[in-house]
Amino acid sequence: MQNKKTKKGFMIVEALLAVTMIIMTVASSVYLLVYGYAAVNYNKNSLVAGMLALECKESLRGLRDTNWIRFSYDKENCWNTNSDTCPAASYFATPTSYRLELTYTGAPFFTTAVHKLPLDLSNGIDSTDDYYQLNYLDSDDTFDSDGDGNPANDEDVYTTAAGTGESKFFRMMEIVSIDPAAPPITTINARCVVAWMEGNDPKKVDVPVVLTNY
Repeated sequence: MQNKKTKKGFMIVEALLAVTMIIMTVASSVYLLVYGYAAVNYNKNSLVAGMLALECKESLRGLRDTNWIRFSYDKENCWNTNSDTCPAASYFATPTSYRLELTYTGAPFFTTAVHKLPLDLSNGIDSTDDYYQLNYLDSDDTFDSDGDGNPANDEDVYTTAAGTGESKFFRMMEIVSIDPAAPPITTINARCVVAWMEGNDPKKVDVPVVLTNY
């Protein structure tokens, strides 16, 4: 009789141990799946942010190169202008915050963020940050790039213009310093910042840009 009770007790203990091991295994698997998904998602967002920052950097260089052609008669004084003419007031090299504008069919250009603060998601997203939020643009409404049956709602291009919806990414080009402090300017130190929220955690890619009139 004692042996039966002892065996019964061992069976209960073994069952509890088995259930505990199963729970621990399932919990570990769920944790690994959640952690793995978060890591993959972060890597994907980081890759996109890096490309958006690189696009900003190349657009700034492209604007300079375009100005060399447009203002070949006075490249020294007009290489960093942001208008169709070259008055001193058009220089975009004043240290301040700028927003990158991209038109799909035209050249990139920059507009000053008047009365706006630099992009900062550390305290959440506010109205100032909204100024830098990128939108999706359907670059070809005859081609269904996402395969959902509707060719007019695809998220093909990131742009500051109105599009098919807001993206999770925010982008700012900021002029950090210029040298000399007055035209003709020979060096622009800038940075391209792309930020996004990873859950409740703000992330960003910050790429320095040194632009010279060489």
